Amino acid sequence: MYAKCGCTEDAGRVSNKMPSHDMVTWNTMILGHPDDITFVFLLSTCSHAGLVDEGMHCYASMSQFT
Repeated sequence: MYAKCGCTEDAGRVSNKMPSHDMVTWNTMILGHPDDITFVFLLSTCSHAGLVDEGMHCYASMSQFT
């Protein structure tokens, strides 16, 4: 909720208090910061982890934000 409302600091505080993080947690935090830098970081991370299919999915979804 905080990330979708643009309250990224509050979203970060809630995320940091969680005992563990899953795909939903990370996706929420990433989508709370949908700018060019976030996507470059995300694509770089996918590349270094060998997650080509996931990186291509993220790249395809970039058109939503332009």
